[in-house]
Amino acid sequence: MCRPTETDRLYFRPWRENDAEALYKYASDARVSEMALWPQHTSVEMSRQVIRDFFMNNEHTFAIVLKATDEPIGCIGLVPVGAENYNPLVNEREVGYWIGYPYWGKGLTSEALKSLIEFCCNNLRLDSLLVSTDAGNKASQRVAEKCGFVHFSDYDNDETPSKAFRLKLHSLAIREVEDDKREFMDLLLIGDESVDMIERYLEPGSLHVGSMDNKDVAVIVTVENDDGSVEIKNLAVDAAYRRRGIGRQMLEYVENLYPDKKLFLGTGETPSTLRFYLSCGYRYSHRIPNFFTDSYPNPIVEEDVTLRDMVYLSKVSNKK
Repeated sequence: MCRPTETDRLYFRPWRENDAEALYKYASDARVSEMALWPQHTSVEMSRQVIRDFFMNNEHTFAIVLKATDEPIGCIGLVPVGAENYNPLVNEREVGYWIGYPYWGKGLTSEALKSLIEFCCNNLRLDSLLVSTDAGNKASQRVAEKCGFVHFSDYDNDETPSKAFRLKLHSLAIREVEDDKREFMDLLLIGDESVDMIERYLEPGSLHVGSMDNKDVAVIVTVENDDGSVEIKNLAVDAAYRRRGIGRQMLEYVENLYPDKKLFLGTGETPSTLRFYLSCGYRYSHRIPNFFTDSYPNPIVEEDVTLRDMVYLSKVSNKK
């Protein structure tokens, strides 16, 4: 079953009946139910029935599980068709989310919502996503806006003043840039901290730039090797546009450019980066020991990992 990609602190899975006690622990809190606009849970059995009758019947409803405790602490997913709080557009789905009170204000809901957006971009052919909130639920509104949703309507939901937000899942436009490649150095430096290193492969390589909302938000550089293989030298996405599936789309674009070619890419052993490439079908090939410590003047630290070896991953493109 497809599900949102795990984050630094969270992972996502379908609800199970034996989650009833964990659900009751948080859903019995009036502060949570009042903001989420659903009835406060009054017993573990009520929580079990909600899991059985509602959560388990919707393939796009997921438990938000805190890695540190392995406990479900909230819920996120797509509201079932016909049960929306605001009438969606054609090819639009409403998103619902909540998290237990002890975890409010820690950025976890935004983390979860960004992952769900990426999931929708990668797996569902939707034009947009919708979020509706109680007008007084400022925290939920901040989460939506932090994840790119734009407020567009004030309305009454069963006589409750409410607000509606929309996120357009814009298509990414990708183009090859042959001249003035150094103009994209700011983006390239996201993927490689050394200007000298970038300049070694930038001119002989092919630079492709991804744009969204008339803004250049991603780059990918490829170099064709003498043996017919292709190496991806740099892949970077503007921080404000991450977790929208853009990196995956850039990889798929390159895979379409080189059908039936063996693709290589090198990366440090940053956990989230390795997870991303593995999820895109890349597998371990080989490594160059001490590449980062020998090639860069200063230590490179990502996610508390000091990068040392260059780990190469590979994939045979079967696109087109």
